[in-house]
Amino acid sequence: MNDNLISVLERADNEDLKTLCDIITLRKDGTPRISDSLTKTEGYRRNYPHRMKSLIPGIVKELGLYGSNTFVSLFKGEGADYSAILRKVARRLKVSFRDTQSDEVIEGYMLQKLFDDMSERLTDEELRTMAREFGVKPLRYSRQAIVAALQMSIRHGGIYGLAWSMNVANAVARQAVGRGIAAFASGSVLSRSLSVLAGPIGWALTAAWTAYDIAGPAYRVIVPAVIQIAYLRQKSLMLELSISPEQDDDDEINESDDE
Repeated sequence: MNDNLISVLERADNEDLKTLCDIITLRKDGTPRISDSLTKTEGYRRNYPHRMKSLIPGIVKELGLYGSNTFVSLFKGEGADYSAILRKVARRLKVSFRDTQSDEVIEGYMLQKLFDDMSERLTDEELRTMAREFGVKPLRYSRQAIVAALQMSIRHGGIYGLAWSMNVANAVARQAVGRGIAAFASGSVLSRSLSVLAGPIGWALTAAWTAYDIAGPAYRVIVPAVIQIAYLRQKSLMLELSISPEQDDDDEINESDDE
């Protein structure tokens, strides 16, 4: 039922799994959530925080239990599967999708929706700054053209799609557990994008995030957890293509001069 999710988590590194686990089990002050059960287990005490892969079954189960709390007892304590949780989150964030589409595609739509909502809060100059780091050139085009080029860059995937998902996951993790995700090597596209999105652009992303209606203890867990998983999937896909997420990427998205 959750084989696809488990496959993604098995490719994740220890720090990324720890962040996901903390989002699911801990409050922002570092204390366990009231309804948490995973931190009470012997497996958690034995493996956290250095052997997180051993906790993958527990992480998946705990997420499923939180997910089932949003389905009015539909799953009767067994826990919802990830595909159902993802679709519930996507609807909560007002993402347009079809139920028949894959988890990967719906996660991509969710990340694009987050960009669309954030971009409305940015000035033209802030958009150009972001575009520069995301390989979009030339930058003299109209606001609409730059937004469209950034959307294409994110939709295209690769290093820039990963850079966007990483920034979203970083901002959401800070809101959820008080710290961001593990940093990449200094000088890489990913580390530079984190730096660029740390100022006004990062504030716009945080403002867009906090504007979403995620009231309720279950949604405060499953929404950031799904965003973290979407980031881990993007990172996993990069590794499958044998592209180091820390290396620089010279490819640029160029718009036609006929714009």
